[in-house]
Amino acid sequence: AGSAASYGLMIDFDTVANNAARALFIDSEQTTGVVAHIDATDITTGSGIYVHTTDRTTGQGLDISDSNTSDSAGSLVKIAQTGNRAGSAASKGLEIDFDTVANANAVALFIDSEQTTGKVFHIDASEITTGTGFDMRFGDRTTGTGLAVIDAGTSDSAGSLVKIAQTGNRAGSAASIGLEIDFDTVANAAARALKIDS
Repeated sequence: AGSAASYGLMIDFDTVANNAARALFIDSEQTTGVVAHIDATDITTGSGIYVHTTDRTTGQGLDISDSNTSDSAGSLVKIAQTGNRAGSAASKGLEIDFDTVANANAVALFIDSEQTTGKVFHIDASEITTGTGFDMRFGDRTTGTGLAVIDAGTSDSAGSLVKIAQTGNRAGSAASIGLEIDFDTVANAAARALKIDS
């Protein structure tokens, strides 16, 4: 206890400009179990793993690669909150705080998938009742676009660029809505709540 920088293990590795150099290297032939295990169950306001870079250019802060080609179920990265954190605190499963500004090529979250079937991005919010499955908010948008869905395909194939489906029968008296647009712009002759250019 205290404020001194106490270390259980410290590696000060001064090798530079050597792609084959490793400050810490673990080569395991395990087929089951865990290769590197960190038990930080007593952490409260601290961090279980902290990676900090200041001079990074084209490198990666964290690189996780898998070259296996077997048809097996599994996750390359899995983030699991197994405890129920019910309450009012802003508990987050994954938080990206990306401060880069004025860069048209910058992307806070980028997914490059070579899939031809399946789903590239899937959100399962089947337990939502009064909450929201997907929420996007913009406060400073000018000429930008809140949501852009673009298809450059030229094949003669059936399909939907955007599909909104309510497959359950919501019979009753509640005002169930398939698509709702609440557009508060006033005194603008060029404004459109919905525009179709076909």
